[in-house]
Amino acid sequence: MARSIFNLPCLAYVYLILSSCTNGILAAESGTDSQGAVSSESKLCSEIGIGLLKRGGNAADALVATTLCVGVVSSHHSGIGGGGFMLVRGSDGQYESIDFRETAPAAASENMYENNVIGSVRTGLASGVPGDVRGLEYLHIKYGALPWKAVCHPAIHLARYGFLGK
Repeated sequence: MARSIFNLPCLAYVYLILSSCTNGILAAESGTDSQGAVSSESKLCSEIGIGLLKRGGNAADALVATTLCVGVVSSHHSGIGGGGFMLVRGSDGQYESIDFRETAPAAASENMYENNVIGSVRTGLASGVPGDVRGLEYLHIKYGALPWKAVCHPAIHLARYGFLGK
């Protein structure tokens, strides 16, 4: 019985993930290539991911480039100041869970908020150390095919020279 209870939240989670992917494809008119598909909220960023696939990159390269691009064109809600987690299936069929969520600062302690309730909300003590770049770098080092510079360059170019629309 415990197994069937566990399946319901998993199915709900998968549904939410798949429904957001479908919305992204429809809204951004994302593209496909013989190597795969890329979907994001930004047509521009999805096209960057597809471009890397066409240049011999793989899903890891496309993910990193697309994520960095979305951080540039939608920096009000996305970017390198956060973190995340992902499940990756390697070319050998093995799965790896990568956790790159934000972490507490090195000086954090278990009781640092005991006599400082405001500190947990309105001070630097409330901040986490972003893990996004660390996670994307790890993914690229372990699974990517193209050089890091080639994967990062499109987002750097957009940040430096600007862009029209998303």
